[in-house]
Amino acid sequence: MEEFIKHEDEIQSIYDNIKLDFKPNTIIKVTLLRCRNISLSSFYDTFDTPDPKFKVSCSKSKYSGKLETRTIPDNCVKCDINESFQFVLRDDVTQDEPISIEIEIWDRDFIKDDLIAKNTVDVSKSSMPMNAACFRIIKFQSTSWFFFSRQHGELDVLITKSVKNAPDLRFSLGLDPREKEYRKKRIPRVYESMRTLLGATECPKSISETPIVSLACSGGGLRATTGMCGAMEALKDAGLLDVITYLCGLSGSAWYLQTAYTRGGVATEEQEKFHEYLKDAVAHNFFWDIVTPSVIHEFTNLIQESKDKYNQPTTFADYAPGFILGRTLLGQENMSKKPSDLEDYVADGHVPMPIFTALHAKGVVPISSYHAHVEITPFEFAIPEYGIGIDAKFAGSSWTNGYLARHRPEGSIHFYIGMVGCAYSVLLATFLRQGTERNSKYLKYIEQERLDGKKLRHEERLIEVESDESDTDLEDEDIIDPGFYKDALNPTMTSNLDCEMSPPNFFLKEILNTSFFTDRNAYIGRAARMYNVVQSFDSLKRFRLNPLDSEPTVAEAREVIEKLGMQNMKMNPSKKKDILSSIDAAIQKNVPTDTTLRPQRTTDLLIVFDFNGYDSDENFNYSPLLSGALHGWRSGLKFPQVDFEKITNSTPEEFLVFPGDDDGSPTILWFTLCNKKFKDLNDYVPRSKEPAPENSEGKKFNDFPVHSEGSNYSTFNLNYNRYNFDQLRELMYYNVSSHANEIRTELVNAVKRKQRRVDDWRCAKS
Repeated sequence: MEEFIKHEDEIQSIYDNIKLDFKPNTIIKVTLLRCRNISLSSFYDTFDTPDPKFKVSCSKSKYSGKLETRTIPDNCVKCDINESFQFVLRDDVTQDEPISIEIEIWDRDFIKDDLIAKNTVDVSKSSMPMNAACFRIIKFQSTSWFFFSRQHGELDVLITKSVKNAPDLRFSLGLDPREKEYRKKRIPRVYESMRTLLGATECPKSISETPIVSLACSGGGLRATTGMCGAMEALKDAGLLDVITYLCGLSGSAWYLQTAYTRGGVATEEQEKFHEYLKDAVAHNFFWDIVTPSVIHEFTNLIQESKDKYNQPTTFADYAPGFILGRTLLGQENMSKKPSDLEDYVADGHVPMPIFTALHAKGVVPISSYHAHVEITPFEFAIPEYGIGIDAKFAGSSWTNGYLARHRPEGSIHFYIGMVGCAYSVLLATFLRQGTERNSKYLKYIEQERLDGKKLRHEERLIEVESDESDTDLEDEDIIDPGFYKDALNPTMTSNLDCEMSPPNFFLKEILNTSFFTDRNAYIGRAARMYNVVQSFDSLKRFRLNPLDSEPTVAEAREVIEKLGMQNMKMNPSKKKDILSSIDAAIQKNVPTDTTLRPQRTTDLLIVFDFNGYDSDENFNYSPLLSGALHGWRSGLKFPQVDFEKITNSTPEEFLVFPGDDDGSPTILWFTLCNKKFKDLNDYVPRSKEPAPENSEGKKFNDFPVHSEGSNYSTFNLNYNRYNFDQLRELMYYNVSSHANEIRTELVNAVKRKQRRVDDWRCAKS
């Protein structure tokens, strides 16, 4: 154990010790303690007692805006507030300059808030020296004739001034300290599981020699959520679930993981019960929930009691898929749970660590010109290419230059369901407006738009922005204009779609053609939004996901990157905007291999579950695989060699192997939803006990299309019946379990590679 900890600490210190420049800052902290006698006037108070809130600003702050308190309970004129705000002084402010804190008191109304009064506090050097604290009782007076009164109440305030040398957020290219502690608990457990699985002759001889096994699971809506059940069951039955350290998902597979961890369904003994629950949940028709008045009312009340109360941004992604899926998958009893609530379930290392992935994107800037990876874990919200890590409890708060400007509540897990799956909400409007996905042209178009690793066609139609090393401060508008897909489809195709509308689709089509949904600023086209964690952050510098690798070393990667027009990410996140937009990572690359291949995580064996939608069951273009290789090489990651021409021209397979090497490239095992061998099993006895639907009479349980015409598993199928659920689950179970021996063989090979690297390390230390 001692050797393992020493080896682990040495690896992590390589990235911890990469110096990121950060200058000391002068911080003024303002704490509003309590208010008393808040009044409009004795005359107006007889009609309506004020519902006060306070706005605070600093005259010389890097952030020029005003920070607000939460709304104080209705008609509460005397109460404790206990909210703090931090202001970072501009670098050009001299010690002799006047500096003031302005505090405004507002009356919150349904239509328009009213300013009641304001006052200022002098915090210049002459009035308040450095490292000092002062308590003030601020009296609010007004000269306005409107209120018929000059006295509007009192506010107790505590103000401090100090110099801070380090930011409040984690600013490092290393892993979060809690993730590093998790590894020290999880890897010894994995070591014991490998000893049981592989036996004395093939298992690691010490904890230090234990390879890191990670899962990277693709998007694909409920197809991915359902497929994950079969894949995870196969890993459990083969004894492989307990040797995994990281479980990473995006979009549909992230929905599975978010639900599994929230409901405690990850460990081997919990899995069966959880999957039966999930089968019932997926059978629920989410389609009607979207336009059901009672559901909309329920969502509105939830937002008013959470985000609205703290002035946090809300978009359509919060509603669909966030709230809509959350209330059914998570369950009503778990709707208030936050990612940080999962820490206790994960921290002792008895289950793999979950990572949910998304992308930060900029308004109308093409994703090929700018995007940044986002990782959500029980520990933090991170943008690793900039070394930014926010404690999960403070994700959603306001920040200035790396300091916590104003604490706001952490987003619920259903908010992150919306974030990681917001491509679903962006395309949902188009799907409902244009027709069913049964139209093969539409299916082909959407899948190519969403999943093709090449430069997406919609990027060419977005407003072009010059890409240079300077920051861009474009407004965070729609990531994808919801009207784009409608314009892109040809008239013949559009008219053909109209005749294929199912009754609920036809009804919703009329609703979605209204300006509320089609206007560019409509909620329907929005990404998930939160307060900008890099607001006024002066020290931003972009690194590759492998920060030690400055340029691509693979000639093929360089050639293909140039051919496809993939640009270097030269822009930074906007430092002047209040809001940061995050989108479904599937829009750019639908398999999260980059997250698991970050060198800090030292993955030795990567298992990929690919639930992507392909043109047909007879034609896989493997674009997610090729895209994963390209983006990995561009980011300096150790993605093994891939023969592009061979893969592109190959027939669909349920299992592919890409061998690793001693230079650090892990072996990648790639599983797909290919129904070829499974379908041909003549004597297959289903594990499912579900009765077959009437229209399936005479068909084998295992004979069904996944991607071709007649499939029940399109990306926009909003519910699966229990029989269809089990069909897809058992297909993925078969595809994984029938290759369990190959997984075991590659696990042994990973052990041998890890042993050679550890032996080299031992020799270097001796």
